[in-house]
Amino acid sequence: MGVVATPPPRKRLERNISTETWIDSSVNVSTVAPVSVSTAAMSVQQKGIKVFTLYTFVVNVPATNTWWVLRKRFSHFYAFRNELLALAKFTRSPTASLQSIHDALVPVVATPFPRRRFVTDTDKIKAERSAALASFTSQLVALRLECIAMTKSMTDHGRPAFRLKYLRKRLDVFLQVPHFNTLVEGADEVEAAMQDILKDAAPMLSSECAICLEDGDDKVLHLHCGHGFHKDCLLSWILIRPSCPLCRKVSTYGVIRPAYS
Repeated sequence: MGVVATPPPRKRLERNISTETWIDSSVNVSTVAPVSVSTAAMSVQQKGIKVFTLYTFVVNVPATNTWWVLRKRFSHFYAFRNELLALAKFTRSPTASLQSIHDALVPVVATPFPRRRFVTDTDKIKAERSAALASFTSQLVALRLECIAMTKSMTDHGRPAFRLKYLRKRLDVFLQVPHFNTLVEGADEVEAAMQDILKDAAPMLSSECAICLEDGDDKVLHLHCGHGFHKDCLLSWILIRPSCPLCRKVSTYGVIRPAYS
């Protein structure tokens, strides 16, 4: 009789919140709407793997009233920044179209970036990186919006256009931009598109935030399932649980709306 193979046990994920204070960062770019990012750091331990710090970001784009959650390690940011530095060097060219890409990259690569440290992350290091990475993420989101605007206005569809589309794609992947956002951004009427996308979302039945049980603020964060909560309440919740507090549906993006309208 053959022996049935037993699958290896799943690695247990242990999370320890070491930084509960969310740090806010915002950036204004002349050609696009302002962008704001909130971030918090959390120590994560997996069996057999050294403890590492996971940074959680909540990105808010006021132009579309959309938001989403991004989770990355410092090493991911370090590698991606090096990629952008190489692209900035490559696009420094007398060709106007390539130079425009270089000019768009300059504010991003010039943003102060924390240095690598080969020691255990202390609370001071986490706080320093949280603030710096929030600012860097704001610049990345602003760069993505600028890429969209440049693509629409670019007349040269050769090599520069290819580089621009490649950059936009890399930003989409790194920033973990939900498909929901691309649908809203590509619509002529943002509000109409958002209403159409959310038409099947659950209606709000109460003016009370289900997390703190108090009345809603002027504006609340709505998950894509339709349920809405105070910003601070929801941020604390999704730092540990990427799901809706009410329906438990996995929720990592949504819209900002007037309270329970």
